[in-house]
Amino acid sequence: MNLPNSITMGRLFLCLLIFLFLAFLPQVPPLPGWQIWTIVVLFILAAASDFLDGFLARRYGQVTRFGRVADPFVDKILVLGTAVFLCARPGTGDLLPPWMVVVILGREFLVSGIRSLAESEGVDFSAIRSGKWKFTVQALALGFLLGRMAGVPLAETFLTPLLIWGALALTIWSGGVYLVRGRKALRL
Repeated sequence: MNLPNSITMGRLFLCLLIFLFLAFLPQVPPLPGWQIWTIVVLFILAAASDFLDGFLARRYGQVTRFGRVADPFVDKILVLGTAVFLCARPGTGDLLPPWMVVVILGREFLVSGIRSLAESEGVDFSAIRSGKWKFTVQALALGFLLGRMAGVPLAETFLTPLLIWGALALTIWSGGVYLVRGRKALRL
């Protein structure tokens, strides 16, 4: 268990805290300011730590098989868990409807299946640039949606729906990229 993998596991713990706070967040306003701001801060820390653990793993040559599997898994938990909670809430579900979350879920299941098959065959199926961009825009979109709940003025502009639709587009596109890469890597 090296430092990057420890950060990944810490991110999983942050996800659990985020979901706990979201689960007990009242469905109708007024929302407790301390609770929503706690969620926003925890989400920002969790999303930012993804970049930190990847940077440290590459910089210090600590990329491991565990990290190649655990890091994208925890990313999925963060994005999908937060998206599920937000699509079911009044005030955020209109911007992030359940069908969008189903599309994101489908892409993640597809890529996870391809990654599992590739890794079981000894093929390195680490994250690629399109997947990293996808995660970045998804994290920004969800962060803005949480910011909207907290009353952040910038999050109440056209940027939030733009980021959500951009995240959906990148999700679909990067899923296609991984599908093509998986077919080539596994010679299907």
